[in-house]
Amino acid sequence: MNSIQHSVRWGLWLCCSLLLGSALHAQNVGINTTGATPHASALLDVDATALPANGKRAMLIPRMTTAERNAIPTPAVSLLVYDITTTSFWYFNGTVWVEWADDLNTWKVNGNTGLTAGTHFIGTSDVQPLQLRANGVMAGRIALDITSFGVRASLANLTTAVDQTTFGYEALQGSGAATQEENTAIGHNAIKPPAGTYDCTAIGSETMLNDLSIPAFSSNTAIGHRAFRDVYGSSSTAVGYRALEASDNDYATAAGSQAMLATPNNYDNTAMGYQAGMAGANGVGRGAAMGLAGFGFGAGACATSDEYANHAFGYNALTNVTTGNGNCAVGFAALSTGTVNDNCTAIGAQSLIGATGSQNTALGFSALDGVGSGSFNTGLGAFAGPTVGTLNYTSAIGYNAVPSATGRIVFGTTLSTNLTGGFGAWQNPSDARFKRDVREDVPGIELIGALRPVTYRLDAPAIERFLGAEARLERSGDAAALAEHRAGWERVAQERHTGLLAQEAAATLHQLDVCTDIVHVPSTEQDHYTIGYAAWVVPLVRSVQQQQERIAALRTANQELMVRLEQLEKDASATYSTTSPRTP
Repeated sequence: MNSIQHSVRWGLWLCCSLLLGSALHAQNVGINTTGATPHASALLDVDATALPANGKRAMLIPRMTTAERNAIPTPAVSLLVYDITTTSFWYFNGTVWVEWADDLNTWKVNGNTGLTAGTHFIGTSDVQPLQLRANGVMAGRIALDITSFGVRASLANLTTAVDQTTFGYEALQGSGAATQEENTAIGHNAIKPPAGTYDCTAIGSETMLNDLSIPAFSSNTAIGHRAFRDVYGSSSTAVGYRALEASDNDYATAAGSQAMLATPNNYDNTAMGYQAGMAGANGVGRGAAMGLAGFGFGAGACATSDEYANHAFGYNALTNVTTGNGNCAVGFAALSTGTVNDNCTAIGAQSLIGATGSQNTALGFSALDGVGSGSFNTGLGAFAGPTVGTLNYTSAIGYNAVPSATGRIVFGTTLSTNLTGGFGAWQNPSDARFKRDVREDVPGIELIGALRPVTYRLDAPAIERFLGAEARLERSGDAAALAEHRAGWERVAQERHTGLLAQEAAATLHQLDVCTDIVHVPSTEQDHYTIGYAAWVVPLVRSVQQQQERIAALRTANQELMVRLEQLEKDASATYSTTSPRTP
């Protein structure tokens, strides 16, 4: 059988089948070799399933040139042809012919090949943004001034936001109608800001995640999980896990895990280091008072409200300050454990530890560590400063120098005996322009003559215990240093000194009711007697003057006696001359 006969027979069979199918199923037409009923939903059901694998047949769409396609009169909607000029399928949409793009113009989910740079792209050719959706929910948006990737990212204010970049689930999901501008959010819930937020950058999960009722903020940068969370403020920077979380700050910088965590109402602060500037429950935290600078583990921690212009450098520096301003702490635990400090400076490990006063200055290991609530004190040197906490206006210079009274200035310890001094005389202010009620009633010989100069040995260990200096060294835990100093005190105790007994001198001055400034009488049980030996110069001057006056009087009297004696001698000689017998 030739091909013509076969074609004719196939055509006749097809016509019969169509007629039969049309007769049997007026609404459906089925073309198959099995006689199967066409699917109820199909007007034409073509099935090649029963054909052998090497004998499959397909439906051939009408082929024509572009000119022929365009020449079709009044084409029906969805009319489909294959254009041999463009080698692509075309369908009529009711208005114009639309090309059914071939492989080169269709993006495939399994990859694409043969792309041409600058020609092929995914996107829109008008001002409408490109959108991505996951389960019907906005998951990506690329517009002229907004880029967002992530489910519900930049979901709010898409019509008013300007120059924003977002990556992450619900990142930059703000509220309100005000414009959000020039923000960058990367991470889950990054920058969930109030209306009117701009110039902010957040990198990390829940960075800048804030209560929607707080005021707008701007020009902030946060990097790290929960950094700058639950905060309102502007021009601040937070770097690290929970850095600046729950801390209302402007112009603040926090770098380090939990740096400046939970320190509300602080401004112009800088904290660097693990938990630097962090507040704790009820104001108890890990570092020194918050402030303009906090560097180191716990530095500047637990400031709770209204602290500013504080500086903390070092592990736990400025810990627990709750209402202090203008403080500077440098060193391990410097200015720590005290809760109230203003305008204090502590440089040295544990310097000003536990202090609650103001205007204190400490330089050295544990300097002013016992100042407590005292104010206006200065300690220069390790352990320098009072051992009780109620003294004010003291100065201590030298290792373990201990002032024992308000206003006292101390140089060194008992180990400095006969070694305190310099290359010039000690100078005191003495300007007649500033002296009032001047009198010439300084006692002289009567005072000096009543004194009892003595020699003595100083019980150095006893006075060190009395001052609390020994106990402070014991607390330091340095047994070798304590033993060395005790040996030094014993050596001092063997030396003989010259001086006065302050109690006797004080009693003499009291009896004469003069010069009470020469001897200091203790004002408290922790205080001790002192003598201002330099002040004895004035009574000594007066004594010399009195002696000179007496010497002058004696000289005058002596001269008078000499004149009288000479006259007596002359008179005696004359008498002798007139009464004695003449010798022949």
